[in-house]
Amino acid sequence: MPIKSIINGYEVDYCPQGRNGKRYRKKFKTKGEAQKYERWLLSTQNQKYWLKSLPIYTPS
Repeated sequence: MPIKSIINGYEVDYCPQGRNGKRYRKKFKTKGEAQKYERWLLSTQNQKYWLKSLPIYTPS
């Protein structure tokens, strides 16, 4: 998930699930904007939305 310096600014290239997962690429004018986007991607990937929809198992 490096932030690369390009001619017109900075580029975020992030693959949360590795090579087989979705790839997020976006360009920004400033490094600060790129870092904020990178942190936002990390926080949304770590929230585990898929676990909230599962029913809670209670043994009877």
